[in-house]
Amino acid sequence: MTPYPTTLKPDLHALLPAVHRIEDLRRGRALEALLRILSDQADLVRRDVEGLYDDLFIDTCTDWVVPYLGELVGTRPLHDVDQSRRRDVARTIQYRRRKGILSMLEGLAADVTGWSVHAAAEFERLGWSQHLEHVRSHGPPPRWSVRIDPQASLVGAAPVRCADVMDNVRGHLDPTTRTVDVRHHGRDGPRPHPRNVTFHALPHKDLETRRQFLRRVALAPGHPYHGRAFRIGQLDADLPLFGTDGPLRSLVVHADLERARKAFLAGGVDEEGLVGPRGALQFWDGDDPVPARAVHVMGLGDWGTVDVEDEGDPGNVVKASSVPGSLRYIDHGGAPLPGPDGNDAPLVPIRVTVDVATGRVIQHSGARRMRVTYRRGVPALLGGGAYRREGARPLGDPWQATVGPGDSLATVLNEWDALQGPAPVGLITVDTDEEPRDALTSINVPEDAELVVRAGPMKWPHLRGPVHVHGAPNARLTLDGICVQGRLRIDGPLDLHLRHSTLMPGLRRKPDGSLKHPMAPAIEPADDADLKLRIDHSVVGPLRLDPDMTRVHATDSILQAPEEGGGPGVAFAGRPPSGGTGSATWGGPLRLERCTVFGTVHARTLDASETLFVDPVTVERRQEGCVRFSHVPHGSLAPRGFRCQPAGEEEALGPQAGQEALDILRHRVAPIFVSRRYGHPDYARLRPDTHPAVREGAEDGRSMGAHHMLGDPLREQNLDARMEEYLPLGRRHTLSIHEARP
Repeated sequence: MTPYPTTLKPDLHALLPAVHRIEDLRRGRALEALLRILSDQADLVRRDVEGLYDDLFIDTCTDWVVPYLGELVGTRPLHDVDQSRRRDVARTIQYRRRKGILSMLEGLAADVTGWSVHAAAEFERLGWSQHLEHVRSHGPPPRWSVRIDPQASLVGAAPVRCADVMDNVRGHLDPTTRTVDVRHHGRDGPRPHPRNVTFHALPHKDLETRRQFLRRVALAPGHPYHGRAFRIGQLDADLPLFGTDGPLRSLVVHADLERARKAFLAGGVDEEGLVGPRGALQFWDGDDPVPARAVHVMGLGDWGTVDVEDEGDPGNVVKASSVPGSLRYIDHGGAPLPGPDGNDAPLVPIRVTVDVATGRVIQHSGARRMRVTYRRGVPALLGGGAYRREGARPLGDPWQATVGPGDSLATVLNEWDALQGPAPVGLITVDTDEEPRDALTSINVPEDAELVVRAGPMKWPHLRGPVHVHGAPNARLTLDGICVQGRLRIDGPLDLHLRHSTLMPGLRRKPDGSLKHPMAPAIEPADDADLKLRIDHSVVGPLRLDPDMTRVHATDSILQAPEEGGGPGVAFAGRPPSGGTGSATWGGPLRLERCTVFGTVHARTLDASETLFVDPVTVERRQEGCVRFSHVPHGSLAPRGFRCQPAGEEEALGPQAGQEALDILRHRVAPIFVSRRYGHPDYARLRPDTHPAVREGAEDGRSMGAHHMLGDPLREQNLDARMEEYLPLGRRHTLSIHEARP
């Protein structure tokens, strides 16, 4: 944190008498130049003196002072992750005054890990035998759950008739009782024991997208919702919707919508909830927000249809609608509830039906596509999205243009092509989440020129390919924050930089969400393409490049080749010659830093650091390059390694180990992912039960692979360090990291 100056910069020249300033002006302003140098030095002294006062307080001190202030209050140093160290020191006194209280432990865990955390005392979840003189009929108050049945008991057997309790089973808000678990506590889940306190963590980051058009789904003609079926998001796949504290649950959203409808029928206008202007989900019909009472939530697994027998053709099964178009409220006897005027309550029309677990939408009214404001979950800030992308390289004084909603990116690129002059530098900002009005087919980068196509702040534009890029000697092209659903075809020499971007694996998706071209390469260079490819915080599909005409350097990125016929695809390899296969060709020089690679790798030379290779690696020139702090599967032909796995664990096992023991060890050390599907909220994230040699195998103790930036092991160590001080005597803590489960 940089302290702000409280006074203006001193101007010593202005303090001189006017006669001296006039004489100095007549003699060439030599004195003024000298005094400006002295003024700068005086300003440095003034800032340093003012900083001494600012550094007395944790709120205003610079970062290097934080450990010293922590030493004054007696806090143990923590790993610096998400600036949690400053927050931890600032709240130390408050923590110690409330030492041992469950709500304090929950806040402390959230501060030192940076996750959304819920703390649960496991002794409250234990089943017990009732005593006739002290009958306990209910458990602790449900302070953390929206209950449909408020009389649900937390003592004894699980209340299977309570839909909300059953929906929360094995989730981070699970209220059901358990029998005692005497096993050693660990990271693989909660351990119900009188001594344990479990911290349930949701590590996902939620990104908000505002007023984006729904994506139409092409259902078969004759389907009850043909022309009215949509998806939320631009990936043409199912997308779980998130709130500010994790995935949205259908029952919770349903209860919130019911409250809004009943408030409307009672004459109120209560619209503040999960669905609304200030909520996690909002639909827009043009510029008008759709009220929460007109939104219905239900499962749309088969697009809101059920199989029924055709009345006109017995034995023929057809699709029939199961989505209501309006709702009427009745009492337990079946009679309509009265409205605010005393008459029967009117029907509540439904304009939108949404499935929050998949992002599927059925639109009931009008032919115009609606817009939606929603949140999606991601494990890390890479691949593009509604987040701040820092560290962009300054461009000096470039030619600039902006593409807004409804504008044509192709037209702006034509203006760029028409520029005259040596070594132009262009910056095109796509300040919209919508697709450009005209399909983008080609990008031309002239000789000695640089073009940057950058997403606007908090935007994630998508381009539908294929996109043809024409390069020239010393030409540079940067895609920053862009998602390309299609192939990049490159002609001529080009320096291509992908930054916080995505070249979608499989190019595009089918209406059912499956990959359209699972084996197609993301980049297709021509024979004359001399490609220098740099990948930074991006997701890229399979690469098959000319070994003599390409150089690849990737950092903090994911290279994914979808599986082919049940086996691993080829993530990086040589481009097959004309009329031949790729078995005899090799990819060019490959350099990877903190990357996750799904699929086999065939490279001429390889330099890798803290990289997670999931499938075998084959390198032609193994006397060059090095692989360090990485996971290289057994059977790979790679350069010399330094502290790589599973080779490191095999050496620790000793030469006397048999083949069976080695096979078991290699299986245990292999990485375990929550999901390998692009677009999943836990995409490419390692599970907590992954072997520590991989999950903590990076040089600084973090995870190998693209999610090294998250520092999950360091966050867990921060929690362990603080719980040693703040847990009550005799208590233990466990950590349960939950997957995205709506």
